[in-house]
Amino acid sequence: MTPPLAHTAIGANPSPSTTGGIHRGGRPVAITNSTPASITAAVNKVYNSGHNKPVVFSQGPAIMAWTLLNTKNGKNSLLTSHPLPNTGRVVITGNPTDGWTLVEWDGIRNFS
Repeated sequence: MTPPLAHTAIGANPSPSTTGGIHRGGRPVAITNSTPASITAAVNKVYNSGHNKPVVFSQGPAIMAWTLLNTKNGKNSLLTSHPLPNTGRVVITGNPTDGWTLVEWDGIRNFS
């Protein structure tokens, strides 16, 4: 699967080409190219920041691609059976060392 090229607002500042800022909730936010490597670097930086409930914003295709490429239990069939709507969300748990687990895909919680 090749992820789309888009822009992603992520709670970290992962690269020199990133424009950073602060989200209204006080969480750090940055804009980065949404390649798998740049999103992974940003997610790792968010994890390492110590925020206990970080929020990451992006365009749906980037969220869908990164989530399905990087979670242990993500099902590729979600791309066609339930693509994320414009205001959809995913919830993941885990860490960069042990990996990520998909908890929720726009209200879906059973991935077996």
